[in-house]
Amino acid sequence: MNSKPLAVDIDLAMKETTDPRAPGGEITVALCGHWEHEAPCRWPHNNRLATSGSPARLRSVIIVSDDERDEVLRRIETRLRGDARWSVLAITAGDITGDEVDLADRLARTL
Repeated sequence: MNSKPLAVDIDLAMKETTDPRAPGGEITVALCGHWEHEAPCRWPHNNRLATSGSPARLRSVIIVSDDERDEVLRRIETRLRGDARWSVLAITAGDITGDEVDLADRLARTL
């Protein structure tokens, strides 16, 4: 299986009382079953949430094969849209940036 990095950006309107770790934790649950799990991850990933602007922006870098890409995106969208602590305003998927190459390499080595 030929896996490569995928970047997913999610714009969220978060309730003020929401723990900022929660959206990333929900992505981990969507991809791994629980945020505390034994390695290795089927789809190694890293989540970052920027809450300085409005809306909040969650960015996830995921290592995934082309044939599993749609499943990964479906899992993320379903999990995030089903949570009452925020509203999903937009989800886009694309390429990683140059400053994420090292992160993606580290994630890929865990496969």
